Amino acid sequence: MKKGRADSDEVVENLGLYIEIGSMKIAYLGDAMIRGPFGQSEAHIVIVPVGGEGVFEVKDAVSLTLDIKPKLAIPIRWNTSEQSVKFTKYIEQFGQGITPVVMELGQELDVQWAAGHEFRYDLSENPQS
Repeated sequence: MKKGRADSDEVVENLGLYIEIGSMKIAYLGDAMIRGPFGQSEAHIVIVPVGGEGVFEVKDAVSLTLDIKPKLAIPIRWNTSEQSVKFTKYIEQFGQGITPVVMELGQELDVQWAAGHEFRYDLSENPQS
């Protein structure tokens, strides 16, 4: 799979987004498999690809998440439920203060800082249920 501009032969191998909305910081590592500067990022929410094949292996995604120390960790691009289960298990075991959130198709996540210092989130019901 080629990542990059359609009109160029240049390949993008490590693409992520760092988004700040007010005081909320979000790291989206959707097309990444190389740590690069991501491990030094500060984020309240990290959205990290897991599962290998062009993205982080589960153990590397967990390690990177532990380095960033977000409030919420959302695994994406996993191929089997086993990968998201492993990610969740390791984050719960080793990620003190980090909540893993596995989202299903159609779910929405609402996050906010309440009173400026209390981090809150709400995950909608799974519409597939």
